[in-house]
Amino acid sequence: MITAVTKAIIVARTPVRERDATITLYTPIFGIIEARAEGARAPKAKLGPHLDPVRRSLVRIVRKNGFVIADALTENAWGSVKADAPRLRDALAACAIICAIAPREEGDEKTWHEINRQFENGTASARTILRQFGYGAADVCIRCGRSASRWYVPDHAPLCTECSAHIPERDIVIL
Repeated sequence: MITAVTKAIIVARTPVRERDATITLYTPIFGIIEARAEGARAPKAKLGPHLDPVRRSLVRIVRKNGFVIADALTENAWGSVKADAPRLRDALAACAIICAIAPREEGDEKTWHEINRQFENGTASARTILRQFGYGAADVCIRCGRSASRWYVPDHAPLCTECSAHIPERDIVIL
């Protein structure tokens, strides 16, 4: 059993059973990891509010048959981002891109700090995150050459609205 305390950007939260959740964390040490948060969805859960997407929390992670979140404490809820609908939409799209392309269980402190800075400044968006991970040419559709407005997650490729029309929404992030 390994225990670690690390800062984490909470990028996704998926319900599991009645009271639990799987939390997707982006950390400087582990990169992207999915960790169980037992009881996080219970009505009076103390852990739950610290594990909502689009926030930075200090988490204690235990690795035993996968990752489990033992404790969490919000460091920055990025309230100014959440209070502004367009910036919140951009931040959620940035979280979706991080989930899709950040290395799993492979940390990169420099990249993590830059992405954290973008969230703190309210400038995080799908396009800025793509550039951070080296996808600088995400402005042109790979199929037709028109201006890209979508990101096709399975292929890690930019697409225009027309070329992405028949692709399931779960596989697309709007840029």
